[in-house]
Amino acid sequence: AMLLFTSCSPLKIAIKQAQRDLPQGFYAENGRMLGVRFSGTEDPRVIAEVATWLGTPYRYGGMNRLGVDCSAFVWLVYRDAYGYNLPRSSAEMARHSRRISQSRLRTGDLVFFRTKGWKISHVGIYLTDGRFIHTSTSSGVIVSSLGEPYYSRTFRYGGRVRTW
Repeated sequence: AMLLFTSCSPLKIAIKQAQRDLPQGFYAENGRMLGVRFSGTEDPRVIAEVATWLGTPYRYGGMNRLGVDCSAFVWLVYRDAYGYNLPRSSAEMARHSRRISQSRLRTGDLVFFRTKGWKISHVGIYLTDGRFIHTSTSSGVIVSSLGEPYYSRTFRYGGRVRTW
């Protein structure tokens, strides 16, 4: 019975399974592409998926690689990396996730912002070291820092979605 309480969580098991067949240099190569330094313990499923979206143009209501908005980007990444269907809007995603503080964020968590008024209006995916990937209206899918003045001012909280 004690083994049940000390064994790995479902998330840790899923990450270890995903890491088993990674090509050599996976974390370093994707880290260079995304402009972050991964430790090598992060979930490779989400890293591999978000990296393929880098540079995709912004398009309001867009749902593919020709153009995507912030919530569609997150929705598509979660669907393709985890096989999980989130709600489609950033406000609904926020309601569907467990709130976590910025200090507890880990790769794959969601980050929510209030960029227009009082409700959640923007979402991205946390990478590591205060950096997150999201869709910018002017630059498409990019990596930004939570420490940038605009994101620091509009950040509300992180969200953790159970994907297993």
